[in-house]
Amino acid sequence: LPTHSAPTGNGTGPPRATHARRELELPPFVQDGVPKQSMKEEDFLSRWTDECRDAGYSFSESDLLNYHVAMKSERFNVLAGPSGIGKSTLPRLYSLALQGAVVEQTSSDRFLQIPVRPGWMDARDLLGYFNSLEDAFQPSPSRLFEYLVYAYEEEQRGTSGIYVVNLDEINLSYVEHYFADF
Repeated sequence: LPTHSAPTGNGTGPPRATHARRELELPPFVQDGVPKQSMKEEDFLSRWTDECRDAGYSFSESDLLNYHVAMKSERFNVLAGPSGIGKSTLPRLYSLALQGAVVEQTSSDRFLQIPVRPGWMDARDLLGYFNSLEDAFQPSPSRLFEYLVYAYEEEQRGTSGIYVVNLDEINLSYVEHYFADF
């Protein structure tokens, strides 16, 4: 986004203040692309099982398979259940397994965990808002906006990969308020 100064009205008024706009720095995995890996699905499932075991978790094989099928079938999934069963951990481990060897370079670039806050009322809390005083978009601290930009840029380069976003404790605020734009 370029820095600019523009006159107001008919050009006789004072110029608008110049605002330095922040460039969205693309992480290395977007700039360099993602190594193409050909892998059989059973090999991926084995890698994911190993990732879970190595992290100290003992999910059942049927739970891992069901999660995998859900991730392949839908773009938005809701995990429900009592506290402490791994609802927040499962998406992170899945993302790590998807990344495979890329994990060494960029261990968290394709996984974003967003802790939902009880007071979220609209999409500004999740994505950000246009600040008319500064004449610029202000992304929210959740970093979701940047992740959407990275995914778009990567798709444009033809090196698209999978991003996993976990809205942790999604029920703490009314999801129809802050997630309505999606």
